[in-house]
Amino acid sequence: MSRAAAARIFGGAALAVALLLVGSAPPALAAEGGGWRPIYDVVMLWVNFGILVLVLFKLLKRPLRDFFRDRKEEVAVEIQRIEEEKARAQQRVAEATAELEDSQARLERVRERIIAEGERIRDAIIEDARDHSRVLITQAQRRIDNQLFSARRRFQAELVDMAMEIALERLPREVTEVDNQRYIDLYLNTAV
Repeated sequence: MSRAAAARIFGGAALAVALLLVGSAPPALAAEGGGWRPIYDVVMLWVNFGILVLVLFKLLKRPLRDFFRDRKEEVAVEIQRIEEEKARAQQRVAEATAELEDSQARLERVRERIIAEGERIRDAIIEDARDHSRVLITQAQRRIDNQLFSARRRFQAELVDMAMEIALERLPREVTEVDNQRYIDLYLNTAV
């Protein structure tokens, strides 16, 4: 509200109060008695009130109209500003909601990729472990086979040694000179 409008409103209000005081003073100062005086006082009170209302209406009409028009415009501008802020806030909420949904979708995709990658790595580790265990089993089988082969060879060598010892020990007692001659003859016959 402008200063001029405020000054007009203040001036009109001051004039109205002054007229009210002047208009209400005669009944208080009038003497008691007389027949026509109370009616005159009431009529004058209403006339003064009517004049006061007319003066107030005349003086305050434009300032009050300007004041209310200015206030109406200010309130309309404020409402418009608040509506715009509300629209911007709703837009930000919609964007944030869309971002949140997008983030959740992205998070779900990343989660699925991580799970798939984890499963792939797990399968690879299991397959590597199986391959490694196959290699270890094969190596262990070869070592067992080598040890068995070595043990057989040692056993055979020991058997041969034992058989030779037994043969060397028993043959001289069992083979006679006649047997020796027969083996020599047999050898010579087969050689020819």
